[in-house]
Amino acid sequence: MSNPNPENAPQSWQVFAKQRASRKTIEAGFAAHQAGDLIKAEQGYRDFLAANPDDMGGLRLLGTLCYQQKKYDEAEALLLKVLEANPNDGEILNNLGAIYRDQEKFEAAQEIFVKAVGLNRYHWQSHGNLAKNCLELKNYELAFTAATEALQLNPDLMDMHKVLGDSAMYTRKYDVAVSEYRLYVEHAPEDAEAINNLAFSLEHGRGYDEAMRLYKIAFDLRPDSHEIGLNYGNILMFFKRYNEAVEAYRKALVAKPMHIQTYISLIQAMLYQFNLDRAFYYTKVLETLPDYEKSGAKSIRDRVYEYVFAFGEEDLRSANLEHFDNLPPQAYSGMFLTSIKFCTDAEKTLRLSTYAKNLGNFLAETSKMMETKTTVMPGPRAHKKIRLGLLSSDLRSHVVVKFLLPFIKTYDRDVISINCYSPLRQVEDGNQKIIREHVDQFHFVEHKTMQDIANLILEDENDVLIDLNGFTADSRLTVMAKRLAPVHMEWIGYPFTTGLPTIDYMIFDRYNQPELEGYGSEEPLVMPNSYACYESGSEPDFDPTPAFEKNGFITFGTFNNPNKYTPTIIESWAKCLLAAPNSIFMFIRPEVGSEVLRENLQNEFAKHGVDKERVQFHANPLGQHLHLYRALDISLDVFPLTGGTTTCESMSMGVPVVSRYGPFHHSRLSRSFISNAGFPDLCADNEAQFVNIAANLADDPKLLRWLHANLRPIMRSSPLCDAQLFSDDFKQMLATVVSTHGLR
Repeated sequence: MSNPNPENAPQSWQVFAKQRASRKTIEAGFAAHQAGDLIKAEQGYRDFLAANPDDMGGLRLLGTLCYQQKKYDEAEALLLKVLEANPNDGEILNNLGAIYRDQEKFEAAQEIFVKAVGLNRYHWQSHGNLAKNCLELKNYELAFTAATEALQLNPDLMDMHKVLGDSAMYTRKYDVAVSEYRLYVEHAPEDAEAINNLAFSLEHGRGYDEAMRLYKIAFDLRPDSHEIGLNYGNILMFFKRYNEAVEAYRKALVAKPMHIQTYISLIQAMLYQFNLDRAFYYTKVLETLPDYEKSGAKSIRDRVYEYVFAFGEEDLRSANLEHFDNLPPQAYSGMFLTSIKFCTDAEKTLRLSTYAKNLGNFLAETSKMMETKTTVMPGPRAHKKIRLGLLSSDLRSHVVVKFLLPFIKTYDRDVISINCYSPLRQVEDGNQKIIREHVDQFHFVEHKTMQDIANLILEDENDVLIDLNGFTADSRLTVMAKRLAPVHMEWIGYPFTTGLPTIDYMIFDRYNQPELEGYGSEEPLVMPNSYACYESGSEPDFDPTPAFEKNGFITFGTFNNPNKYTPTIIESWAKCLLAAPNSIFMFIRPEVGSEVLRENLQNEFAKHGVDKERVQFHANPLGQHLHLYRALDISLDVFPLTGGTTTCESMSMGVPVVSRYGPFHHSRLSRSFISNAGFPDLCADNEAQFVNIAANLADDPKLLRWLHANLRPIMRSSPLCDAQLFSDDFKQMLATVVSTHGLR
């Protein structure tokens, strides 16, 4: 029998023929879809739906295709139509949620995915999409749970290991994150983002070497990624590979040219390179960025301007401490060191101390919200030894250690036990090794919260807890706003009051004790001899012949950090040069390789009548400077924030130091060291006397020869360098304090 003519066929046959043709159309569209020919697939689906506008299968397929083509509005409309007819269709819900997620409508997507999972808990796709969406909403615990469910249903879902890693990383479960990322990266070795996150988790779990290697891999895979470049730069900074860090930060800036934190990191790296001119250039660029004023970047700007001696009107406002008035106390901590050097008189010093006390009171009040496992109990202690806690980021090769090691090496271990807490881990550092070998416990607290640090210190039951940082880099001083030991002290590392009402004492001697009523929040604890002991003995030998014997003129100079230079001290140094006509001034610092700094300093001297030719510079490599002291006849100290380590180094190399002091702590550091070394007559209490001492010394070749030959041995036999004397004094001081507070 032949097929009937469609035009003459019965109606039922015509319907059947149309349906058969429609099926062929949608089948062809589906085949094209599977083959990746989305244009042909779309045409097939649309032709089918033109004949069958309410067909759920066709609507579902076209909706899915539109989603793949990112035609989100049409995809949503089509799938919602299907969902209206089938409200419990988990697959449609899953696809609809994916549409919302791709449009960053995460809250709407979350509602859909949760419903899909509820309808079919065995649908692994819904669990997986829920997990990824939870990451976007920062609901990391639910993301972890959903990803775990997806993997249980389908163990081949390797991207769920990445979700688990992300969830663990963001909740600081770094060990878990490392395990999950390793599983994922093994199957996706080209995923730079995952490798970066694995490196980040290793870094925060203290696996620094492997983290460095992995960051490099991620960086090579994606040099255009801002996040990877920034992270790579940061770990290069940790390893002090500053040149490579600069390049990483520069590439990160190419990816995000307006990112302020990357500018800050780049500038910091350049400062460590002593590439001040480039740092100054990038700082000027930083100041032009739209969000600069509200970014908090002014502190790095101030630091760069200090280093190149670029003082403008804004910096003069800082000199008057006006910038504190517009900020809340919690913003003060990073501003004190920059401001101390401008405190040339009692009024400014007392004003700055008031800001410190405001911050201290704020920290003490907020510390009440910190819950700890135990509290400090009053009354006698059961342990026999005096337990001393030392909290500092400088328990390593740092200038503070030059004054700490003599005590660490000689303290009476039958009477004192020491617990150290360091937020900087440098296990290969020689001085950190020495300290760890000489103390009872050495805790690294770099990744601990303030609450965790507080609990750790409380568990050790110290009688006395001493901070050696103040408000300096990597400090954890603020944890001591909470009472963590019966007695809190401040010592060595910070030349100003902390302002904290919970710091009971600050350690001084008779030469550096402040004479300014109402200055500090701490009670002065005055040592009978020197308040610190300088470790001398490793300096190079030298020819005691003064420089003027070879040069025919007097060389004044300084090794002090440029961040202590102010117009005030430049004027005083200029007066010394004018009072000693046959003299020059020599700056010896790595930073004076900067053309901007050299020009600014010479211009400042010129304001006071000193020819630029009389101001000279020597840019030494970092750490290679002790032998260069012999280029000076006389060291001139900075003021009001005086030298410390540089003063002791100069004397140990046979070069006398002339210093000026005021009635405040930060202006008396050198006075303590010079006087305890046996040369109090080199210290002046006003500018005229400072200039007079310097000029008279320059005019007395016989005295200069004697000082250059005898200063080192006299210093080494003085209280400043007598480790056993200092150790005995410190032990007696601790015993007195412990007894006074009823702990024994």
